[in-house]
Amino acid sequence: MMLKLSLWFLFVVACVQAKKRDSRIIKGKSAQDGTLPYMASVQVTGQGHICGGAILDSKWILTSGHCIARVMPNTDKLKVVVGTISLKAGGQEFNVSKATVHPDFDKSKLINDIALLQVSKPMEFGDKVQAIALPEKDTETGANVMVSGWGLTDNKQNAYPDKLQVLNRTALSIENCKEVLGDMPNEKRLCTVPQRKGTGICIGDAGNPLVEGKAIVGVASFVLFDCGSKYPDGYASVFAYKDWIKKNMS
Repeated sequence: MMLKLSLWFLFVVACVQAKKRDSRIIKGKSAQDGTLPYMASVQVTGQGHICGGAILDSKWILTSGHCIARVMPNTDKLKVVVGTISLKAGGQEFNVSKATVHPDFDKSKLINDIALLQVSKPMEFGDKVQAIALPEKDTETGANVMVSGWGLTDNKQNAYPDKLQVLNRTALSIENCKEVLGDMPNEKRLCTVPQRKGTGICIGDAGNPLVEGKAIVGVASFVLFDCGSKYPDGYASVFAYKDWIKKNMS
């Protein structure tokens, strides 16, 4: 019980600190141009990149609830950049015409941490801009998954890398995740563990897509302890929210 309470406390602290430290992938590799055409950078005018996202079709981006909730009601300042692995150059830029955060999103516990953004006009699909599929089934324990995003590449950096970073992770069952994190995980969350020591996402790594094969299976939500720790990272399970996503895109 003490372990569960301690982990929960640190989770809450991490949520509070997320406003100060933004998206980052620790010890990932730079993506090759055109290899992740579904990737999106969610940005705020005057601030730049604030979180990641994934293209679901020509007008919709999937991202995290806590990333968008902290901007609301000023969603007119949101924009989306797609079609580039660089934060400094290239790509297509779009204004956001509609932002939908899950109605049951809980910012203190990051429950139902998922959101949709509708861009103001259709994206032009091509080699560097493509939609990613929703999953047909839940992710199994031991599955090889990949997360991608922009952000600090280690704890000592104070600026985002220009190039998109990618990192492989291993999916963990909810049962195994609960053994470590107590009651934090539920059937609508997906956990991953590192494949290499000292790697992982970090505080505020909001919205970055977790991909298995050709489908997006998770949306980055939370971490515990330091960046790149041995403990599981938490994601909103896309399979669990598939019906909600489809309903709100229609």
